[in-house]
Amino acid sequence: MNLSTLSVILIPTFRRPVLLRKLLNSLQSELLSKDVAIVIGDNDCGVDVPAIVEEYKSLFSNLTCIPVPERGISQVRNALVQHAVDHFPAWEYLIMLDDDGFVMPGWFSSLFETINMYPAEVYGGPVLGDIPRESNIFARNSLYAARSTRSTGYVDILSGAQNIVISRSIESYIDYPFFDMAYGLSGGEDYAFFRRLRAKDARFAWSADAYLTEPTPVERLQVKKIIGRYYTTGKYMASIDRSFDGTLLTIMNAVKGFLGSILKCLKNLLLIKKNEFASSFLMLAHFSGRLMGVTGSRSSRYS
Repeated sequence: MNLSTLSVILIPTFRRPVLLRKLLNSLQSELLSKDVAIVIGDNDCGVDVPAIVEEYKSLFSNLTCIPVPERGISQVRNALVQHAVDHFPAWEYLIMLDDDGFVMPGWFSSLFETINMYPAEVYGGPVLGDIPRESNIFARNSLYAARSTRSTGYVDILSGAQNIVISRSIESYIDYPFFDMAYGLSGGEDYAFFRRLRAKDARFAWSADAYLTEPTPVERLQVKKIIGRYYTTGKYMASIDRSFDGTLLTIMNAVKGFLGSILKCLKNLLLIKKNEFASSFLMLAHFSGRLMGVTGSRSSRYS
């Protein structure tokens, strides 16, 4: 069986025409001679994305754009999934890519090598950071510079909906829609999705060689914005954890992480370990957000 004929790539986008073109260019050689459908969800409902789709239709056998007027990352992800269900009823794999990254050579074949070896409900692959060399010390020690990776095989859980594959077997674990609308503007819809699946004992697998690169715009690398990113992530993660783990355990974990981060900050400051201090300070921001998130506080990152 040719797995590629059963695959649909889903791409949410919002006002990033240059990056969207870069992503489509990277997919061209990966999907050569493969019958893979691509659906782009335009959350701006403008004219740029439909024009890009028309421009690239000659390069892809099945490329579609759908407008998603309701603003929010959960809203556009769910609209894409629903479109795939309605228009590709024989789908076996939904591949989710964000519009601010591009795949590396061998990405597609690596994904399906892992799929053939490890039956699972969701698969993930590495997202490589890409920041300017002259970036500040906080940027260089943040998730924008490097994200964790693992060996190919089963993992406990995944993080982030960039570069993931959803198997049709997911229908045995959760119902549609997959992504919680409550996190459409704050972010965290992907974390809630993974936690929901883990609670049902669904399987996760990692494809270590299915690389994707995600460059970070300079304006997002300002120290204030990086700290804010860690803080707001902590907020929504605590809110989600509370719904699965209960209030007491979530508070205990947040307090433990907060106090541990303070001690690490002080230690690294006294030892004049600049990189370690920057990293521990970002974790302090994260756990500060978790303490606020337990109370139900949430930010509107995508408003």
